[in-house]
Amino acid sequence: MRASNTVDCIEEPNDDATKFLRLINDLEQPVYPCSSCSKLSTMLKLLHIKSLGRWSNESFTMLLDFLKNELLPSGSTLAESYYEAKKTIKDLGLSYNKIDACRNDCMLFWKEDAKLDACKVYHASGWKDEKHSGEEKRKENGRKFQLKFYAISH
Repeated sequence: MRASNTVDCIEEPNDDATKFLRLINDLEQPVYPCSSCSKLSTMLKLLHIKSLGRWSNESFTMLLDFLKNELLPSGSTLAESYYEAKKTIKDLGLSYNKIDACRNDCMLFWKEDAKLDACKVYHASGWKDEKHSGEEKRKENGRKFQLKFYAISH
């Protein structure tokens, strides 16, 4: 009789499982020792406030820096920048749609109006002006104003 060689094959988790495990870890990890808020829930709430308040990425990073370095105790797991905060929640699959808006807040460049070059009400251009020459330049994502609609539910 022949002895069988058994080799334990431990399979590495696939990408979806890795993302899920990272989310579980961030959900279970407190934002600082003895906190009742998790790293993940804190990032979601702060990013929601950023969106509602129309904060710039730079001002959000400044807030995170203040919270992490001057308010929270050492050992905080709070992200240090907007980029890091987005990385923390990216695996949730939350997405947003950018919709261009007229600078006069009178219309959205959306659906059948998405390809328009100017506002239908005031005929204002929907494109950014070149800062130095004053010329209108058509650039990708060059609209003056954009609205972002996040898929965050309450």
